[in-house]
Amino acid sequence: MSERGVTTVQSEKDRRTIESYLAGSEPEFRLVDGWVMHEIDLRYRSLRAEREDLGQRVHEKLVANLRAGEFRSESTFRTYLVSVVHHTCIDALRRRFLRETEELSEDAPASWGNPYRAVQAREARQILHQVLRRSPEMCRTLWRLIFLEKLHYREIGARLGIPSGTVKSRMHACRQKALAILRALERVAGT
Repeated sequence: MSERGVTTVQSEKDRRTIESYLAGSEPEFRLVDGWVMHEIDLRYRSLRAEREDLGQRVHEKLVANLRAGEFRSESTFRTYLVSVVHHTCIDALRRRFLRETEELSEDAPASWGNPYRAVQAREARQILHQVLRRSPEMCRTLWRLIFLEKLHYREIGARLGIPSGTVKSRMHACRQKALAILRALERVAGT
């Protein structure tokens, strides 16, 4: 039999199966239901607990699609059925994921904050540590006095024995060195 002849025989068989299925024939319903359950069990094991409900949804979609002329015989009926099962199961997985995500977000304490910000903050701290390690000792000393001990330029100058104007100019130079180190780190990370 030619390839065209096989397609015609297959299309005729699919047409009869679809007509009987839509007419409510029990043997065709069992055949189609067996295909549906096989696909769910084979490809969507995580949905086995919902398989009966999913099967019902697939049958509802199939009947609606077949009556609307959605199946155009460009493939076999079983292939079309597999795509309906696939889309129905994917929708179920999406609903489950959204439900679980909503439950997690409701259960998460407000103190947790945005997880993306937490990752960004951690990355920023890592970069800061790299910049500090590569900075000159004088810069690390100035930053410690300003940011940790919260001293003013006058107090830093008195402690180091230099005028406050010199503290300001050194701070400016340290800021420029830190920016240069940061740019070098970004270039290395980009390559």
